[in-house]
Amino acid sequence: MSDTIEQSARATTPSELHPKIEEMLTRIGRDAEAGAWSGTQDGAGGTIGPERAEAVAAFARALLRRLADDDLQAITTDELLALATSAFAFADSRGLEPSAVRVFNADPDVHGYRCHGTVIEVNTDDSPFLVDSVSEELTARGLTIKRLLHPVIGAVRDEQGRLIGVRSGREAEHRESFMHFEVDRALGDEVNAELETRVRRILRDVALVVREW
Repeated sequence: MSDTIEQSARATTPSELHPKIEEMLTRIGRDAEAGAWSGTQDGAGGTIGPERAEAVAAFARALLRRLADDDLQAITTDELLALATSAFAFADSRGLEPSAVRVFNADPDVHGYRCHGTVIEVNTDDSPFLVDSVSEELTARGLTIKRLLHPVIGAVRDEQGRLIGVRSGREAEHRESFMHFEVDRALGDEVNAELETRVRRILRDVALVVREW
């Protein structure tokens, strides 16, 4: 897997997705038609039904389309699918909250994919300074960011806050930022919990700065 942060230089263009990503998108549609998602858990303990397959596929495409070729060669289609659906379920679980943060060590038996180290995921309304602020915190802790996926999506949520549509961020009225960081080593549970609290505080600080700015 590559050591790049944002893999834009070697990324495939939106119209030329890597075959593994195309295969993953096909799997999403096929699994939905087969009813394989009837028990898929979202981050709030509910389920993601097949009626949201289009939203899941659009989110997965936005999340993974800039993944570097080196990374794609080192990951299986099953792992891509697990990463994308887990990230979607987490973003969906935000509901009506201002933001959602989770810090965890990905377990292949639980999450379905492997990582460089601890994963930090954030979903919040898009604004300036988000990536830089979280990145600076990780760097200050002596952590190296091995992978950063950062799609900005046009999010459509229903009255309960469920993510029912994903559109191009450029054309959307409501834009959300999703950040998936992987650092160079796995941290302990207590450190992960403290880091999650710290990232939540950073998001609040960023919101105040942007409001004043």
